[in-house]
Amino acid sequence: MFSRLLHSISAKRPDIHMHRYPKNQGYIYSTEAFRDILTRECARSDRNGHAFSLAVLHLSANPESEAISNAMVELVGDRLRVTDQAGWLQPDAQLAILLYACSTEAARGFVERIRTDGPFPSLGYDVFSYPEEFPEGLSNGCLEATHA
Repeated sequence: MFSRLLHSISAKRPDIHMHRYPKNQGYIYSTEAFRDILTRECARSDRNGHAFSLAVLHLSANPESEAISNAMVELVGDRLRVTDQAGWLQPDAQLAILLYACSTEAARGFVERIRTDGPFPSLGYDVFSYPEEFPEGLSNGCLEATHA
């Protein structure tokens, strides 16, 4: 019932730009919408002390970045938990996944499963944990192109 309410609210908000993937009803948010989500989650974490992890997939470092981008978006959208959110830090270049109440190690495992389940074994990525391991400026939705 609550998920239907959230869906009806989201459907009435055209300012939230997202792509919907019907397999699990996951969403990939636009850069602007995801920046707002990330800023709000950092503030929420500061207030209540709950940590979260952010996995950043670096898609633009690959020669077939557009094909990888489309395949990765579908793969990620299919694996999101109800509590997770994904969106673009940089359109078609950095796809970020906000993993609530998830340790850095568990977030790395999540990304590794994505890399091995799809044709992306050499995909670069970073995993950050808020507030301990978050780069300066990332809470504003900005991340310089640094990848592992």
